[in-house]
Amino acid sequence: MRGRNLPNKTIFLILLFLFSFVPLVNASSFDVGSLLIKVSLNKGKVASKAITITSQDSGDFEASIVGVKGVSLKESYFSLQSGQTKTLDLTFDSKNLAPGVYVGSVKISSGRDSSFIPIIFEIDSEDVFFKASVDIPPQYNKINPGEKLLAQLKIFDLTSGGTNDGLGTTHLTVEYRIYTIDGSVIVSDIEDVIVDRQAQLTKTFSFPKEVKEDDYILAVITNYKSSTTVSTNIFSIGATSTGSFFDFESSSSGGLLLIIGAIFAFFLVVIGLFIYFVRDRDRMLFELRSYHQGELRRMRGFLLAQEKLIS
Repeated sequence: MRGRNLPNKTIFLILLFLFSFVPLVNASSFDVGSLLIKVSLNKGKVASKAITITSQDSGDFEASIVGVKGVSLKESYFSLQSGQTKTLDLTFDSKNLAPGVYVGSVKISSGRDSSFIPIIFEIDSEDVFFKASVDIPPQYNKINPGEKLLAQLKIFDLTSGGTNDGLGTTHLTVEYRIYTIDGSVIVSDIEDVIVDRQAQLTKTFSFPKEVKEDDYILAVITNYKSSTTVSTNIFSIGATSTGSFFDFESSSSGGLLLIIGAIFAFFLVVIGLFIYFVRDRDRMLFELRSYHQGELRRMRGFLLAQEKLIS
């Protein structure tokens, strides 16, 4: 009886093993090692940035820069075998660009699908007297259409060094821009700010309910005479179809939810196997106990029969 149960047990274990890996299936034909490329340079500087592409299937690939100035690729066409990784070098050149922020993306295409990796290229002036940093509180990293965005801005007088008055009370021009991932400006504003060593500001932005659900870039540009500096941050509006920088479910490496799903499935398999083997052990013990009791009854009957025969 126990031998006939072995095939069923084997099938059961194989099915559990296979189902435990279902969440790890990746529909994309390739993975990109970066979700965002961000480079900051002073005017006239050149820098390089590398990204990696790992192919899930063998095939030909094409890489191109979309919408952003000053960025170029050293290689645009390449072929990969299944499981092979390619490193692409991007060159950021600020020599022919004015200080400011430049937004676009690098497009990676295979014969089956495409992926866009956003690029933020920040260029500060050669002379930098002030520096700003923009922060978006966690509760505003992802908002719904029609809601307001809140950003906190800090501006520092770099000439003061924190120990002297520096330039003293100074009037700056601060420009705010909100970019789409493809580089279009949907919101812009400008205001005068007074800075004495440092200043802290809170800025709010309103969006209509009809705004597209996507990822956006908030850029803050500070101007004072020959000094121009840039600071940027990322936020999302609504549940985007392509995924958010704050939603790892959409990451090209598989996503946090897929990993959690795999771990959860693994624990389900372990618990299921534990319960199955405990029940199997109990059934075996029950059969052994029944067999033992049967043997005791037969032995007792045999001894009684011998006793009668001797009598």
